[in-house]
Amino acid sequence: MRTSRILGVVFLASLLAPVFASVANACPSGSLLTFPPDDIIRANWAPDDSVVATGAWDKTVRFFDPMTGAEVGAPLVGHTDRVVDLRFSEDGARIVTAGGFDSTARIWNAATKSELYAFPHAGAVWAVDVAPDGSLVVVAGYGYDETDHCVLWDALTGMPLRPIRAHGLSVNDVDFVCGGTVILTASSDGTAKLSRVSDGLPFRTFMGHGAEVNDAAMSPNCALVATASNDYTVKIWCAETGECIRTLDGFAGRMNAVSFSATGDLLVTAGEDGTVKVWRVETWACVDTYFQAHEPVAPIYDARLSHDNQRLLTAGGAEMSARLWSTCGATPCPGDLTGDRIVGLDDLAGVLMVFGESGNLCAQPVADIDNNGAVDLADLAGLLSVFGTACD
Repeated sequence: MRTSRILGVVFLASLLAPVFASVANACPSGSLLTFPPDDIIRANWAPDDSVVATGAWDKTVRFFDPMTGAEVGAPLVGHTDRVVDLRFSEDGARIVTAGGFDSTARIWNAATKSELYAFPHAGAVWAVDVAPDGSLVVVAGYGYDETDHCVLWDALTGMPLRPIRAHGLSVNDVDFVCGGTVILTASSDGTAKLSRVSDGLPFRTFMGHGAEVNDAAMSPNCALVATASNDYTVKIWCAETGECIRTLDGFAGRMNAVSFSATGDLLVTAGEDGTVKVWRVETWACVDTYFQAHEPVAPIYDARLSHDNQRLLTAGGAEMSARLWSTCGATPCPGDLTGDRIVGLDDLAGVLMVFGESGNLCAQPVADIDNNGAVDLADLAGLLSVFGTACD
């Protein structure tokens, strides 16, 4: 009975297949630019991808044209220690920076490059972020107790608002998420947490790493949290429940960075082994690997996709530079469920095995190609329309 049902489904899907377009990737991934080695620790994109900003041991933030690699405009000068983090406001009008052991975060006018406020911290500042509307700044690092490891500031007045009472040890990363209403933190206490901006109190804990957590990121739809740890793993969590739904392992060192693409379908990981990987979120297959992304091999501290997913920005390596890569191998390959960049029998079997299943935002069926929450005729038709396609 099940065999006849499957054959019937395949026949119906074959009739629908022509309405699906085949998308194939025909360009190789590779290094496009190396920005001038200048002891670079961090790198980030402007919101419109028009500029790359770097933070360095020389205590400055510099700006580069991602098409030519040329430095553009004046640097940000004011920190008295290395710049270990930098973020743009959503409209690109403001930049916030973290100054490590100078124990300050600073906010700058992006157009004039002038400093607006300095936010003093109880200890070293390791991470900083600015709310999407530019009205708030969150500063994280080392303090004396849970009241000053992470602090929320008014970006318009330069005054402190409230502590984010999430961790008893150093906070290594911080992000405004979910439209700026929630703060995501990663800590040396081995956890990541979500806290409300309104009262500074945590409401979700992600616990399961065997060592300190260096970085955390949330998917754009606020469904998933990814964490990178010194235990050589990256973990994926359901934001609603705090449950770990996937562990990415096999890395050869501590993991320093995780970031979701703006579209939410890709995850980037980077760490001490000098390797950067790009993962397809719907299958958790690795779709691109940058072995020894910076040579000689040394830790990568930052890795972020451009907003159109076409370029990858990395920072670190022994030469302490920032590099720009094409990401052709990470572009969609519809129907490829196994991550081998070929739509074949193993992928068809994967759809048939779970046909009719449904899921949720945290655990969609792997074979849900169109991401509508269920494995149905549309998914089978979509796979058949590209059956045999090689996406490289």
